[in-house]
Amino acid sequence: MGGRATLIEWLIVAAVYLSPILIFWIGGILSRFLRRRRQARVLSSGAVGVDRSGSIRGDKTADPN
Repeated sequence: MGGRATLIEWLIVAAVYLSPILIFWIGGILSRFLRRRRQARVLSSGAVGVDRSGSIRGDKTADPN
């Protein structure tokens, strides 16, 4: 029975020491994901701006003057 208690104690110690490492690792992955998502949003909004300028050009050609 003493062997099981020692194993459980080692698992608890390992979890306590590894948890900060895991938290920073997960934070790094989340920040990378959010940065890419934000970049994709900025790039897609830039594409919409180009489309809008094209539609304005179409309005100028419709002017009879």
